Amino acid sequence: MRSQILYRIARGACVTAMGSVALATLCSCDDEEATTQTSATTTAAQQAPADTDAAKNALFNQMVYTIGKLASARVADPEITEPVREMLVLTEAYYNAIADKATGTLEKAKLALRIADITLDLTAFAKAETAYDTAQKDLDALPEAERKSREACRIQSAIYYGKAASLLSRRQANEALQWYEKSLESDLGIYKELAPAEGEKLPEGSVDPELARAATDVMSSYRCLGECQFWADDPEEARDTYSKGIDLAKGLDKLSPEMSIQYIKLLANLGNLESRVGNKQESLKAWLQAVNFCQRLYASNRRGDIRLEARRLFESLRPNVLTLARELQDEQAAQVETQTLQDSPAATPATSSEEPTPVPAPEGEKK
Repeated sequence: MRSQILYRIARGACVTAMGSVALATLCSCDDEEATTQTSATTTAAQQAPADTDAAKNALFNQMVYTIGKLASARVADPEITEPVREMLVLTEAYYNAIADKATGTLEKAKLALRIADITLDLTAFAKAETAYDTAQKDLDALPEAERKSREACRIQSAIYYGKAASLLSRRQANEALQWYEKSLESDLGIYKELAPAEGEKLPEGSVDPELARAATDVMSSYRCLGECQFWADDPEEARDTYSKGIDLAKGLDKLSPEMSIQYIKLLANLGNLESRVGNKQESLKAWLQAVNFCQRLYASNRRGDIRLEARRLFESLRPNVLTLARELQDEQAAQVETQTLQDSPAATPATSSEEPTPVPAPEGEKK
């Protein structure tokens, strides 16, 4: 059932992308006669908002980037692969349609990045590297002031990350390291602009969306760099990197849903590392913290995607905790066997005061 739903989502993304190509063609027409040659394009123009740029941006943000990313991240499912390939072809067609007039714009750089990301999702690693190089050229073509914008910095970080992921997927960990480090550096630059001053508490209520996004990106970068360092046979550096990401989360005292997921993954990765190097007690400690936070996150949120991910992480971690709990005869950890994810926060385990608090998404946020 899930694969059929994702198939329809991906198909919808392809159809919408095709509509965008038609819209780009419309925008490139120089006279009314050319505009009326294609009835489908004319219909799209009649239905589009007056602000064409806003219409194109909204369409691509929702379909090609948001839903398209959801589909392309699941290309291991054969029912999803072909629609994603079609989406890539159509996205490339849109890029070519706007190429001449969009040089030096964020739209073109962002679209080039999306093409590279889809290519990476399809595991065409060599082609993806070339696509990321194209995205870099489009980013470099921006006016100097715009290259320093927050959005441009995010694009830059994503390019670095994509190049690193492509290399690591081909087991070239040492070559990937520099790109993960650059991605982290870029994310930290954005985060430091938005982070509260040392010792300052976040305001009551949900975490500011811009800060949440920046912190999520930094924590993800710490996690990916740590993984790469481990595969490059440097567990000490990996441990230090994971710890920095975990400390950043604890320093914020509360975490948005997306930040909470990254926090759990950092703890899980730290536990994996300690297990592989033989530090069983430290491994159990990290895994148990991750399991407990999964329960707290599940209890404090009503977002279906967050609860689903919290459940997935909880179920993947619990066997590891139970195995070590029995081996080390740890009664507290062994209690995980009878624990389940509950809606009531009162049903979740108590944690230390150093642990950050997972907070739900703000009212009105898209689910």
